[in-house]
Amino acid sequence: MPPSSDTPPVIVWFRQELRIVDHPALTEAAKTGAPVIPLFIFNDKTAGSWTPGAASRWWLEGSLSALDADLRSRGSRLILRRGNTQQLLGCVASQTGAAGIYFTRHYEPHQAAEELTVAAMCEHQGLICRRFGGGVLFEPDAIRTKTGGPFRVFTPFYKACLATKGLKDPLPAPDKITPPPSWPDSETLKDWCLRPTAPDWAKSLRDHWQQGTNEASTHLEFFLGDALAAYLEDRDRPDRVGTSALSPYLHFGEISPRQVWHRTNLWADSHVAAGQGRIAYLRELVWRDFSYH
Repeated sequence: MPPSSDTPPVIVWFRQELRIVDHPALTEAAKTGAPVIPLFIFNDKTAGSWTPGAASRWWLEGSLSALDADLRSRGSRLILRRGNTQQLLGCVASQTGAAGIYFTRHYEPHQAAEELTVAAMCEHQGLICRRFGGGVLFEPDAIRTKTGGPFRVFTPFYKACLATKGLKDPLPAPDKITPPPSWPDSETLKDWCLRPTAPDWAKSLRDHWQQGTNEASTHLEFFLGDALAAYLEDRDRPDRVGTSALSPYLHFGEISPRQVWHRTNLWADSHVAAGQGRIAYLRELVWRDFSYH
């Protein structure tokens, strides 16, 4: 049953999970049946030493463009704003009459602090505030020592992760994302000038990299078919294509670690030669989790 025109929308606040597949916050928002407003806020004032450099901004522009295209294929679109995160989230919520804000949990110090200010704003404005996992395989509060603290040595951390119940399968993209009756104003990527012009030093990046979830999946499939079996040795050989090249896609959330874990296991289950390569590669995904924990 479609929502009535006066059903309050839900804002899905995108940050570094620029995909629509295996996106718990987006999936839950879509399941409510309410209109969904996907929103990305570019705020580079509070990151301090974590402020993204020029190459990261170049990548971000392509990621956001690809995400907007994916959302439009589901009847939605991406709203862009630049400035103070808390103020802009509150402003968009007030302008649209939103009932709540859904978002993915992140772990960098400035992002964790930002989440606290957003939660306080939601409480002040009477908004539902829902935070979801999705950026790591295992949430930090799910993997603890026997005394309840965080692991500080990788090997026991790795064993504890493997001893947990199996990871759930990645979530499919919502079939449809209900749009609001009218969209709030949006800035454009061109307004943000994220890509270099004079001089245009990014030509070599364009020659070798494309952003988006489709490209991330292509890199993963190429790696599984051509490099996983020899990963244990070739990952240390710069003269060979021996790694997955998924680092930027994971960083910007164009593919989730759960997608990579699930697809790698599915592929390796039918390819005996992948044995040690699979173990070594999946161990690196757990190393990634360890750094966040």
